[in-house]
Amino acid sequence: MASLNLPDSTRPPMVILRSNDCCFLGIARGCQAAGIPIVPVVFDWEGSGPWYSEESPIVADPVRIPNPYQHSQAACDAMVTLGKSLLSEWGERIMVVPSSDTNLMFLLDHYEAIAPFFRIAGDRNFDDARLEVVRKDTAAALMDSAGVAIPQTLACLKADDIDSVVDEIKYPCVYKPVAKDYGQSFYAAHDGLKAIEVHDPEDLAEKLHAEVAAGFELVVQEKVAFESVEEEIPFYLYADDNFEIRMAATGIKEQIQPPPYGTATVLRLAWHEELVELAADVVRALRWRGILMIEFIRDRNDGRWKVIEVNARPWLCVDFYRRSGLNFVQYLYEDWRDLRSAWPARVVPDEGRLTASSVHLNLPASSFAHLSAIDGRSIEIDDVLKSIRATQGDRSLTFLDPSDPAPGRAELTALAARYSLDADRLIERVQAELCDD
Repeated sequence: MASLNLPDSTRPPMVILRSNDCCFLGIARGCQAAGIPIVPVVFDWEGSGPWYSEESPIVADPVRIPNPYQHSQAACDAMVTLGKSLLSEWGERIMVVPSSDTNLMFLLDHYEAIAPFFRIAGDRNFDDARLEVVRKDTAAALMDSAGVAIPQTLACLKADDIDSVVDEIKYPCVYKPVAKDYGQSFYAAHDGLKAIEVHDPEDLAEKLHAEVAAGFELVVQEKVAFESVEEEIPFYLYADDNFEIRMAATGIKEQIQPPPYGTATVLRLAWHEELVELAADVVRALRWRGILMIEFIRDRNDGRWKVIEVNARPWLCVDFYRRSGLNFVQYLYEDWRDLRSAWPARVVPDEGRLTASSVHLNLPASSFAHLSAIDGRSIEIDDVLKSIRATQGDRSLTFLDPSDPAPGRAELTALAARYSLDADRLIERVQAELCDD
């Protein structure tokens, strides 16, 4: 079995905040693979977990802080305390990396307090909070003013905005929050959907009044019609201090939960060379240094690729890309430490990985939404295997990394308990299935 590198304790660590478990673990694994020390920071809330990352030795002995959603100031105070300790130990500000939009917003909201102790990606000098990129309304304005093709996007921040938005927007349209809060309130209020689709002015006006009254600030965006999964492409990149793309890959979202505006649970490695210059335009428009995801959709009405949104932090599938030879987290660390001299001009997926058709599976989420009850019978191990076999290519599971298998085994054990399966047998057969050529 392969082993991950031991971290180099002579190098400053990166601080990683846990909110999304698979993204958090993926960041930690990316650091471990590159020998980068980490300081994991975790918090809990009612109903949170299970935290499969806690099974990994990579994230042993985390620092615990209060839940920012319930105790925002106490969480900030805890981060300041941690920052003072790290500043005393290392004599410099430490890079902090969020694992979701929720703890990214926590860092940005409190950046004035934590800035004396921490750096964060995005600014040319890793020295400033880039809220204007994280917010969908201001990010859209930056791209639009730079000539980047985006769908019509209007801000609806207060009740006084509703009438003009309803009158001006093109239909059909979608609306979504300008930024996420610490508690994922929009998701919780809309059954996990990231956006809500609307087809007529009357319905939009009614919905916007209700959303604004509930406290949401929104963007309303013209819906871009596209033909297939090949025309809705996430572009993942790392950009340096000259706003040049130095590492990049794309993906094909073969399954989304909940559809149509949820999260990709089956993602295939891809490369779309034709999007590179468009992505470079976005990076320059945002003046972005660090990890970034750009969501492209090809508009079937005019054939143009358009930017739906950007995400300014590591993604749920960051570990899948690390396993595919693209360690974006390592690039962030090396960029912070001024270790770019050995970088090639640009790293993209190699032909072997693309030929093998590497694919990421979020097994429980992607497999059983439609299998929970089939003709009244129980779920069997063969159903799990059939679900894996339904996706062709070099498959990997979110948590089940051969170099760090304990989190994946814990996830499969929980799945077995849910459906009264033999956990050891399930793990054995799933691992054999993934290794079967």
